[in-house]
Amino acid sequence: MEKGIGYRLKLRAILFLARRLPPCKTMLPLFSAARERPLTMREKITTKLHLWTCEACRRYVAQIELLSAMVKPEVEDEISAAEMSAKLSPEARDRIKAALEAAVSRKN
Repeated sequence: MEKGIGYRLKLRAILFLARRLPPCKTMLPLFSAARERPLTMREKITTKLHLWTCEACRRYVAQIELLSAMVKPEVEDEISAAEMSAKLSPEARDRIKAALEAAVSRKN
């Protein structure tokens, strides 16, 4: 089946860019950095173009976003360790401590 001219032009543009953009190995740290800091204009353009040309990196970024969403605690539901320890009675703390020590001693 013959592909249309638009498809062929898109494929040529992707191949042209793929040869000139940085390889995936150098782009992966930039994808992670984008979640922690604002990217420069050049970095934004480079990442957008690379993602347009690279299916593997698009999947990688989607996985990063999924993992980040799963790990990111909900602010309303988050209970800090200090709050949790303040709610535990001294007896409960002792029982937990004893159970942890027993588990460690069995492991060794």
